[in-house]
Amino acid sequence: MNIFLGGHFFFYGHQALQFTGLLEPGFKLFPGVAICEIFTYERGVPQGLTIMCLLPINILNSKIYAFLWFWFVFLFIVSCCALVCRCAFFLSPWFRKASLAYGKRHLDKKQLQAVVSQTSAVDCFLLYLISRNIGSLKFKEVVSRLAKEDLGVEKFSEDDENTLM
Repeated sequence: MNIFLGGHFFFYGHQALQFTGLLEPGFKLFPGVAICEIFTYERGVPQGLTIMCLLPINILNSKIYAFLWFWFVFLFIVSCCALVCRCAFFLSPWFRKASLAYGKRHLDKKQLQAVVSQTSAVDCFLLYLISRNIGSLKFKEVVSRLAKEDLGVEKFSEDDENTLM
């Protein structure tokens, strides 16, 4: 977008916030008025008139590009926050456990702690994606089975053994 507008888009929104005077921030990019030369013919003789022409599409374009600038800034901030959360997920076992337990009331914390501490960050991420797409009770069964079969953590009932089969 910045290349398309000749390098003027990068600070376009900042200039829109600083707008206090007669000229809008997009005046150079999208002039709202222009000098038009109109030729009229009277008795076969052309006569030129110079008048001010209003360019309403340019006024609309300046508003659209200002909105786009703020939208891109918002998306940039949200993307940076998501990247920080994703990095925290891969770097912090505590954050992995908190992410997996978020919204799951029925989950046994000891089993989840055992699964998180014994698996890699990539495996926990896959488990996180699974947790987002299945119900809380089914996720409890998955964690219980992982803790029991793969990690050797006990504290199960007979119901847990038969539910996933």
